[in-house]
Amino acid sequence: SSGINAEWSITPGSPTEGGSFIFVNERQEVDREVKAVEGRLLGFSASHLHGVKSLVQGSRYAIGVWFTHSIEHAMDMEIFKSMLHHLKKRQKNNKKNKEEL
Repeated sequence: SSGINAEWSITPGSPTEGGSFIFVNERQEVDREVKAVEGRLLGFSASHLHGVKSLVQGSRYAIGVWFTHSIEHAMDMEIFKSMLHHLKKRQKNNKKNKEEL
């Protein structure tokens, strides 16, 4: 598939263990590992095999985004705005719940 992928990892305040983003070579071996860090943006070509290691402790949230040059594979802007609205609402609720603790 063509295009570029981007992933935002958000690990709010709690210590985490595991959950690293991995790139895999053609032999299905881990080639590179990127630790999940709060606020990190990871961009890479969609042609790279990739995955995420199991999370042992803490929370890991990710938003997968795909960029394309093809108009026939593009997402409708209204769908995107709706997704963004729900994400902001969820983030606000998570912050409110954290403050109440």
